[in-house]
Amino acid sequence: MASALETSALVPVSQKAAQDYAAHADNLLNYVDACMKKAPLDALAAKQVEMMLQNHRNHLQFMMSFFRLNNPELLKEIVIWVYRAYQAHGFSPDYFPAVLRRWMEAVSQFLPPESAPEILGVYGWMLENHQRFLAAADEYRHMEQEAAGAPHPLQALRNEFLQGLIAGSLSRCNACATGYITGKDELREFYLGVVQPAMIEIGNLWERGELSVAREHLATAIVTRIMAAQHMRFFGLEKPKGKALISAAANEFHELGARMVADLFDLDGWDVTYIGSNVPVEAAEEMIRNEKPSVVGLSVTMPFNLGKTADLVDRIHSSPELAGVKIIVGGRAFQFSPTLWQTIGADAYANNAIEALNAANSFMETRPREAE
Repeated sequence: MASALETSALVPVSQKAAQDYAAHADNLLNYVDACMKKAPLDALAAKQVEMMLQNHRNHLQFMMSFFRLNNPELLKEIVIWVYRAYQAHGFSPDYFPAVLRRWMEAVSQFLPPESAPEILGVYGWMLENHQRFLAAADEYRHMEQEAAGAPHPLQALRNEFLQGLIAGSLSRCNACATGYITGKDELREFYLGVVQPAMIEIGNLWERGELSVAREHLATAIVTRIMAAQHMRFFGLEKPKGKALISAAANEFHELGARMVADLFDLDGWDVTYIGSNVPVEAAEEMIRNEKPSVVGLSVTMPFNLGKTADLVDRIHSSPELAGVKIIVGGRAFQFSPTLWQTIGADAYANNAIEALNAANSFMETRPREAE
C-alpha cells in the first residue's frame, strides 16, 4: 500500500551528484536502451519497444528533475503512477526491477565514484520497494473505481461531451458547447465543469489502456478547436487590468490547461500574452523580459518537465528587472505532492483556471501602488 512506502530512507542527493547524473545522461540512456532491447521483450514489455524506449527517456528527465528538487513524496507518487500506467498497457510487473537494475549498472559504470553511491541509493530504494509499489498501484486502481462521488450539476452535459470526444465527433462536442454557452459566465462553467474533467478522464482512459494515443490526440484537437471558437465570441469585451504571460512548460506538449487559463484571464480583463507549449527556458525568459508582465502562469502536466520549470522560476526570481513578478503554477504534475509548488519556488499554486485567476487578482490587489 502507498502508506507502507516509507521515504525516510531517501537521503537528499548532492548538487555534485545531480550534475554528474545529468552530464552522463546520454551514456546512461544508451546503455539502458541497449540492454533492454536484448531482454525478453515478449515477457517484459509486450513487444511495445517504442513505448518502452519512451519510458526510458521520460525516466531520465524525471530523475534529473527529482535529483534537483529532492522531493521524496514526488518520487513515490510518480513511481506508483508509472507502475499503474505501464501495467495497463501490457508491461509485466517483472519489467520494473529489470529496468531498475540496468539503470543501476549504468550509474555504476559511467558516474564518478564519489557520486555514484548517492544515485545508487535512490535506485536501490526503488528496487527494494518493488512489491510495495505493485501493491500501491493496485490499491490506487481500486480507489479510482470506488471514487464516484456526488453527481456534478453539469454531469449529463459532461458525459455527452466525453462520449463525443471518445467517438472523435467534433460536431457532437460542438453541439454541447454552443447549446450551453450564452455568455462569459457559461464559458467559464463549461471550461471547468465540462472540458477539464472530460480531458482528465480522457487521460485516465489512456492510462488504463482503454484509449489509444491517436484517440487521445484527436480529443485534444477537438477541444482546442472548440475553445478557440468559443473564446473569440467574447474576446476583448473588458478593459485590461494588468499584464499576464501564460505558458506550458519547456518540453511540455500538453497545453490545454495553459490555454484555458489564458482564455479566462482574457475574459476577466487581463492583457494576456499566451506563448503556447514547449517554449525553451531561455526563450520564455526573453519573452518575459520583453513583456514585463505582473503575473506569469506556468502549466506542467508531465512530471519530467519540472526541472526546466524550476530553471525558469529561478531565472525570473534572480533577475532584478523582473522583481515583483508573481509566478503561479498549475497542472497535473503538481498534484503528486502538495508542497511541490513551494519547492519549485512559485508564489502560488492553482488547481484550475479559476484558482489561477483568483490568485492573480489577489496579487494585483496587494501590489504597492505606483507613485502618481
